[in-house]
Amino acid sequence: RSHLSAIRSCYEKQLLKSPTLEGRVHLAFTIDGQGKVAAASIDTSTLASPEVERCIVNAVSAMTFPVPRGGGSIRVTYPFIFATQ
Repeated sequence: RSHLSAIRSCYEKQLLKSPTLEGRVHLAFTIDGQGKVAAASIDTSTLASPEVERCIVNAVSAMTFPVPRGGGSIRVTYPFIFATQ
């Protein structure tokens, strides 16, 4: 949750250009045995904004997470829902 501001920033920047931009992005990423993101990609998306999707992938790729138990890697799929208020 501490990383959500970076994801929100990706959306808000594009929202200035496309005020009706809404949708759901499912991000798939792998956390390696040292807590670093080894790979990240869009699993599915209804957002229809390659700019936001690319920004999310880049933001998550730069993140560090707690080391997985046992030191192995884990695959995560996380949904982000973007909507105007």
